[in-house]
Amino acid sequence: MISDKLFLAWNCSDCTRIKAHIVGAMFNDDIKGNNGQILTVVHTFSNDGTRNIIDIFGIEDNHAPALLTHDEKIIADADEIISYLQENGLAIQK
Repeated sequence: MISDKLFLAWNCSDCTRIKAHIVGAMFNDDIKGNNGQILTVVHTFSNDGTRNIIDIFGIEDNHAPALLTHDEKIIADADEIISYLQENGLAIQK
């Protein structure tokens, strides 16, 4: 199984904007992207938790929001994350 990994934090306004676009995909494992990937959402409720998770996945130069795509690309801009998710069928169009 391949997945795009989206890292969000509780106190992040950009993360809130992204969540508004992915509410359907966050809780539905049947939704698949254009390449058959699923969307794995990691949402933390502390800044230290966010830092730990991002470090574990090897993208320590970034902060939430961050998207690690199934083909190992890192997208760290909220608008670019939303566009990527929409283009790949993992988010709703607004």
